[in-house]
Amino acid sequence: MQIADRVADAAARGPLSGSELHGMRVQLLFDAAAAVAALLTTTALSIYKPRGITRYGWRVQQAQRAHRPGGASVEAGAPARA
Repeated sequence: MQIADRVADAAARGPLSGSELHGMRVQLLFDAAAAVAALLTTTALSIYKPRGITRYGWRVQQAQRAHRPGGASVEAGAPARA
């Protein structure tokens, strides 16, 4: 929003000088590059996923199995015993 404020202030004053325009262009280019980098990073992190179960997931799974009545584990997709 700082760029928009600076442009609005400059437009209210009158024509911009070359150095003012250059400074705004550099700032706008830097902000755009940072935004693209952030989007690429979040995209890469949302696509990459480790294969298999993680150590944390394994510990949680073991803890859940230990708290089941009778200590019996139920495999995913297998019918529960009555």
